Amino acid sequence: MDYFAFRKSLEKSLAKLKLPSGSHIQEPDWEVIHPPLSWNVEVVVDFPEKHIRIWESYDKFARLQVSRRVQWAYHYGETASFDEAGAAVRGKPDDPLDLRIDTAGGLHMHYGKRNPHYKQEEIEGLDLGSVGALDFIQAVLKHRRTGRPLNSVLGFRIKGS
Repeated sequence: MDYFAFRKSLEKSLAKLKLPSGSHIQEPDWEVIHPPLSWNVEVVVDFPEKHIRIWESYDKFARLQVSRRVQWAYHYGETASFDEAGAAVRGKPDDPLDLRIDTAGGLHMHYGKRNPHYKQEEIEGLDLGSVGALDFIQAVLKHRRTGRPLNSVLGFRIKGS
């Protein structure tokens, strides 16, 4: 996939989301490093008291003219940092969270709190690497709509709990 196809697909998918009243999607923030093969994107979905923050980085496969997702962070939690207009912005790493899946220091998940970091082998029922941005957003929307816990919506269990 290249940047132009990815951007068109993502923006089309975001426009189709059915958000609850009082929430909105901020304009995606695109950082195009080496078009059409390397880029970053950040998307924030604001709710009255919480937000989703999606950040993904794409880079090309060696010797090929296609790109892949190489780093990402999907965050859902209480909004603790705002810009001048009152919109959610990336906060501190220890801001409150309900769920975060990220690749900083290796692929892992935070559930309910910053620590511990749950690595893939500690999680049953969910392949962390297969969760995409839209999957994450849809899961949070379903959680908010139904009141079901996020682990139930995504179908995972932390081993030993």
